[in-house]
Amino acid sequence: MLQQLLLWNVINLLDGEASWFLTFLFILTLAAVANHAWGWLSAKLQKKYSERRELIKKAAIQAATLPVSCYIWFVAAVQTLDLISDRYLSESFVNGLKSLFTISAVVLMGWFLLRMNSNVRSVLLERSRKQEIGLEPGKIHGLSKLISVIVLLLMAFVLMDVTGVSLNALIAFGGISGLAVAFASQEIIANFFTGIMIHINQPFALGDLISLPTHSIEGYVEEIGWYETVIRSRDRQPIYVPNALFSKAYVINGQRRSHRRINEKISIRHQDLSLAQAIIADIRTFLEKNEGVDTNQNILVYIDQVSSASVELHITCLSNYVREPDFLRFRDQLLIKAISVIQSHGAEFSIPVEAVVKNI
Repeated sequence: MLQQLLLWNVINLLDGEASWFLTFLFILTLAAVANHAWGWLSAKLQKKYSERRELIKKAAIQAATLPVSCYIWFVAAVQTLDLISDRYLSESFVNGLKSLFTISAVVLMGWFLLRMNSNVRSVLLERSRKQEIGLEPGKIHGLSKLISVIVLLLMAFVLMDVTGVSLNALIAFGGISGLAVAFASQEIIANFFTGIMIHINQPFALGDLISLPTHSIEGYVEEIGWYETVIRSRDRQPIYVPNALFSKAYVINGQRRSHRRINEKISIRHQDLSLAQAIIADIRTFLEKNEGVDTNQNILVYIDQVSSASVELHITCLSNYVREPDFLRFRDQLLIKAISVIQSHGAEFSIPVEAVVKNI
């Protein structure tokens, strides 16, 4: 019985009644071979460009690998459905879906461009980190986001043209519900466009120490997003600031200053007033010979005021040290030197009136 059944199937195959099944197997085999060949070629090209340090070309191949593979299997799936439909429903499946291939091609092309944009951004960030290019990470992120928006908009317009959707009809629909949508999305749109302006104008970049005095916010910029900017405070707490806030408040970028100001006051006793000029001269000499001080700027050491309790000496100059640890280290050296100069001249610090009253 089994032999007769096998013989019948072979006869049917030879007669052509089951040729659709052979076509089905052929389509799947062809798709598998094409996908395997593309994967092999992609791997070879990536290795070749990696060895040559042609990172942009490598990024393009990496971006195309998955979309091309998906498109191969998509075409195979549509052809298979058409084959089955023609066999069992006596009608072609593909004839009614001619625009499907065009739509899928547009979507996969947009997917490829977005992946390409992401890969190129990673390459540029790595080269920026190694200081091989002059672009800052913040500008790279900004350009990448702008390109993503352009790609998505182009995809939307092309898809509308392919599917026959009228832009006028879309505008008319938007006019009906536009007021409600505009009111609801006003803050979102403001944050989005302010984020774009931040990337274009670059008032601050990733890693910069910024402060918004009017809102008592200070910290390091950790991320500049579409809607909000993440600032990490000094005690490592994340602060999520809507981008629109930066268009209404002034921002101080401490990372981009060229100097840091030293502004210190030291008080000595009234009876040491005669020693003040010598003390001032020695401290000024120390500052003028110190490489940590910008000697092209004003170096001021003077008697600020003579009060009922003390003689107040004022020391002010601009330090070349911008990084906070270096600046604080230099300020400590200056204060220690000032104390040493005062003691070397036999002067003493004044005792605050509050401390005298407390001890009585």
